[in-house]
Amino acid sequence: MEAKRETASASVRVLEKSSKCYVESSVIVPDKKPDILKVLQVDASSAVTGSTLQKGKLFVQGRVDVTVLYLPDGEEGGIRSICAKFDFDDVIEGAEIDENMHKSVVCDVDQVDINLINSRKIAVRAAVGIDAEVTAE
Repeated sequence: MEAKRETASASVRVLEKSSKCYVESSVIVPDKKPDILKVLQVDASSAVTGSTLQKGKLFVQGRVDVTVLYLPDGEEGGIRSICAKFDFDDVIEGAEIDENMHKSVVCDVDQVDINLINSRKIAVRAAVGIDAEVTAE
């Protein structure tokens, strides 16, 4: 019987960290849509669009998609909607991070707040929770 020697790789978790990023912007009602009488519901989702490692830092880029459902002012009929997209950036620091490591980043909208400025403009603020993990072989 002959013994075979094989190499096995193991990963060690270098960083496991959560971060919170805030996105603030405004949504303007397009000219082809009616004015807002009352906001009924706001839904938001987020996605990581990119991430890079540098010495001591993890850079995260992402996007928040917001959908606003509202009742139109002075019109008969149903509910209207407006969709908007906002980009965000965040930096997670860790002294052990190196460019040659592996990363896993996920995000989720924790909270979204809106403020009706006038019948044509809405201020939006979203809190995005980011969970990151960096591993080395």
